[in-house]
Amino acid sequence: MDDMKQSLSMMTPVEKLSHYDSRAQTYVDTQQFDACIQDLVRCVALSTLVYGDDHLKLVQAHVKLAKAYLQFKGWPVQALEHSARASDLLSLCPSCTSSQEDRVHVLTCLLDICLTKGGSSLLMAEYPLIMLKKYT
Repeated sequence: MDDMKQSLSMMTPVEKLSHYDSRAQTYVDTQQFDACIQDLVRCVALSTLVYGDDHLKLVQAHVKLAKAYLQFKGWPVQALEHSARASDLLSLCPSCTSSQEDRVHVLTCLLDICLTKGGSSLLMAEYPLIMLKKYT
């Protein structure tokens, strides 16, 4: 474990981002959802550091985290917060539509944002009192 911490400390932020992103997927495959969400939170922070606020990669990181909160934990409030943040950031991306491939990624993000917001809203409408008690 100490070797892993030491090797992580020697990685660049880009390398750490790649490491945590692939490890999050491994955690999904092994159904370790809490660990997956921890790594996705790290990916959001590292994406901010590496790419800044006006990059599609940060939008994608927020979308992944929002989907994870909804699918793995059933936490619609957190999912809505990250979906809203992704939506806000998407409007700030000046270079998001520069190529056909980027436009496909943007549309995929928009679809995921809408699906996550819809699923969160349905879950909150189904259990409004539980959600209010849980998060107030």
